[in-house]
Amino acid sequence: MHLVGEDFFQDLANFIPVGSITVKLRGPQSLGNVWVELFDHLLPPEFRPFVSKKWIRVFASRHPQDQLYSLFRIYVLPADTGRRFLQRDSHDWAHLRNVLKNLNASPDAWEGVKPIDQLDQDRYSDDPKDADQKSLFYLFNTLPSPAISPSNVSCPFAKNAILSLLDDDNNLVGLRTKLFAYQKRSAATMIKRETEPALVLDPRLETIRGPDGRPFFYDQTTGLLLRQPRFYDQAKGGILAETMGFGKTLICLAIILATRGHWPQIPPEYSLGRFPVRPNVGSLLLMTAVAINRELIPWKAFLQEHASQGFQYMRCETLLAANTPSYNIPAPEARRSRRPATARPGKLVTLSTTTLVIVPLNLFSHWRNEIETHLREGVLHILYVDNDFRMPSADTISKYDMIIMSKQRFEQEMSLKSDLRNVCECAADKRCGCSPNGQYHSPLEDIHFLRVIVDEGHDFASFGRKNNAVFALQKMHVDRRWIVSGTPSPGLLGVEVSTA
Repeated sequence: MHLVGEDFFQDLANFIPVGSITVKLRGPQSLGNVWVELFDHLLPPEFRPFVSKKWIRVFASRHPQDQLYSLFRIYVLPADTGRRFLQRDSHDWAHLRNVLKNLNASPDAWEGVKPIDQLDQDRYSDDPKDADQKSLFYLFNTLPSPAISPSNVSCPFAKNAILSLLDDDNNLVGLRTKLFAYQKRSAATMIKRETEPALVLDPRLETIRGPDGRPFFYDQTTGLLLRQPRFYDQAKGGILAETMGFGKTLICLAIILATRGHWPQIPPEYSLGRFPVRPNVGSLLLMTAVAINRELIPWKAFLQEHASQGFQYMRCETLLAANTPSYNIPAPEARRSRRPATARPGKLVTLSTTTLVIVPLNLFSHWRNEIETHLREGVLHILYVDNDFRMPSADTISKYDMIIMSKQRFEQEMSLKSDLRNVCECAADKRCGCSPNGQYHSPLEDIHFLRVIVDEGHDFASFGRKNNAVFALQKMHVDRRWIVSGTPSPGLLGVEVSTA
């Protein structure tokens, strides 16, 4: 049975005990050794507005260890409780945060079992207890080394990729260079994070045990207080922040090679209705190819491995390539008008196993050299897009395992003001998305890439603001996103081992 109205606010179980304060008695007071709830003039001034709004409840008694003092216990109604009875905004919680700073959250203070001069001061404060522990500099230089357990990976394709990386007896197929142990762990952890992002507590929330020992969740910045945790899915990606010179490029090449042929996931909002009913029964081979792509099974690496052993499945490969999975993004609803609305087609997006690597112009040749050094010739189908190269069609791009593109060329390709967009030169392409007036449409916008890697990603935006490159990246469809940087934030150089 749900409590309603005043019954809800009278039930103390709906409130969270957050802390206590001790106040010296002034003159004759009626407080005894029994706990009583305080209202109006008996309350300390800072509590009165919150009690009147029914946000908090205050109970008082004489302090068991010193009869000259009174002990106040404070209970707060959390933000995720009673929202249909009480509306609060961020400004309200900011005011309450100032009150919480003055409370003592220790169990001894709550129970009054110690003399006042012997109490531990356990405060709700947004001032870090240890500046080094809270600084970004300290956190960066003491990041724990990645640890991965393949047995905890449920996706069989990701698990096989991780096992191939961690195999001590055999090097990754197609890789000339033998990976160091830390590089294997980093690459394996990246694949695990890509395929099975963990459910993590909102990083703004801190888990706190109240004076009664029960946990609640508190945002020290805004003052928000919750009874239940608030979780988020980790991003499919992150920041590869290995020290400069320790092989970040090689780690990236290793994960691309290990996940060769893996498919991105179709966004849930576009996954319905993408399997039309066939007008007639297809051949067994055709239906098998369609089923393999429908289940996003990475067949490219399988067929390539068998081809190296002399087995050829040309018909099967042709049908698999011809039935590449895709989805349709419906056109936005037309604005209401007196004129009859014209039905607009949706946007067809093709899934691709391609990894797009965006690098600064001065590192373009570096990546080419690293690939020639570490990878066996022909193991990956790679497209290099420099400033003078015109982008091929979406169908052609999807055939590559990896595309390396300079940041300047990427901005030029995706910018509305680019000279590339003046004339459409792809009229013969069945997937041409250019406008009727011949304005160029980048094929990158019609592909759902498996992964994008931004090298020197700390310099991708300009002084914390979004630039053309960031806006261009937001228009793309990408499953997994990585930033590669030895200095992900200014001022983080140095210390390394000595800090740890």
